Amino acid sequence: MRLLANLHVFCLLFNILLLIGCPSTAYRDIKNSRIAYDLGCDYLNKNQGRAAFEQFMKAVEMDPEFADGHNALGLMYLGLGDLNRAEKHLKKAISLNPNLPDYYNNLGKVYTEMGRYKDAIENFKKALSFLVYSSPHFAHANLGWAYYKNGQLKEAFSELNTALQISPNFCLAYRMLGIIYSETGQPLDALKNFNKFKENCPESPEPYYFIANIKQKYNLSHISEIISDYNKSLEKGATFCPSIKALGNIYFQIKNYESALVNYENFINVCGDDGEVFINISELYSQKGDIGKAKVFLTSCIDKWKNTDISMECQRKLDLLK
Repeated sequence: MRLLANLHVFCLLFNILLLIGCPSTAYRDIKNSRIAYDLGCDYLNKNQGRAAFEQFMKAVEMDPEFADGHNALGLMYLGLGDLNRAEKHLKKAISLNPNLPDYYNNLGKVYTEMGRYKDAIENFKKALSFLVYSSPHFAHANLGWAYYKNGQLKEAFSELNTALQISPNFCLAYRMLGIIYSETGQPLDALKNFNKFKENCPESPEPYYFIANIKQKYNLSHISEIISDYNKSLEKGATFCPSIKALGNIYFQIKNYESALVNYENFINVCGDDGEVFINISELYSQKGDIGKAKVFLTSCIDKWKNTDISMECQRKLDLLK
C-alpha cells in the first residue's frame, strides 16, 4: 500500500518536471527514461509488478542519474526481499537527490528488515527532520517499529501515538501497536488496536487474522468464533496464506481431519511448501489409514528440508511407519 502511494506521488512530481524541462546529455536519455518510469507507475497501479519492475529498470538504464527511478527500484527490491539491492538503489537515490524525506524513510525500512535498527532509526529521524514532508505519519510509525525492534518500548509507543495523532485512521500504526501489545503479553490492548485496524481497513484480510490469532493464543473466545474470524479473513483475501494455515492447524487440533486436509492442501497449492504442513498432512493420511500417502509426504519432507530439524522429525515419523 505504501509502495503504491510513494510511487504515485513521484509519478505526479515527474510529470510536472517534464513540463518544466530538463537538460539532456550524451549519456542520459532523460525523455525516454521518464516515459519508462511513468509506464512502470501505471503497471504498478494495475498490480502488474513484473512489468513495472522491467520499466523501472529501463528508466535507470537510460538515465543512471534518475533519483526517483532508483527509489522505485529500491522499493521493488524491498518487496522482493532483496535487501542488498534495495539498499544500493535507495542510497543512490539519496546521493542524487538528498532533499526528499521519502527516500530516507524507504531506506529506513530496508535497514529495519536487515535488523540494522540503529541505522533505521537514524534514517527515519532524517526523514522527519524535513520541514516540508507530506506524510510524516509513515516515518513516525516506522520509527516506532524500529524503536520496538531495538528494545526501546517507551519510544516506540510515543512515535506510534504521534503517527495516530497526525493521521487517526492510519491502519499501519494500529497494526504495529496490536503486534507490540500481543508480543508483550497485553491481549486486550492488542485486540483493541486490531479492531481499529479492521475498522479503518475493512477490506484487508490481515486484521481479521490478527484478531483470530489473539483470541486463539490467549484463549479469549470459543473455537467456533475463532474459526469464523479466520474465515472472514479469507473472505477478504482467499489466498491469504496465514489464515489458510491457521485453519488447517485448528482443524488438526480438534481432530476434524477432513477439514484440516482441505486447508493444508489448499495452502500447498496457493502458498507453496511448508515443513509443518507436510508433517501434519502425513499424520492426517496416517490417521485415515493411507500409509502410502503419509510416506510420500514424509519422504518429500526429508528431501526438501535436508539437514534441518524438520527433516529429522520427518525421518523419525517415517521410521515409525515402517
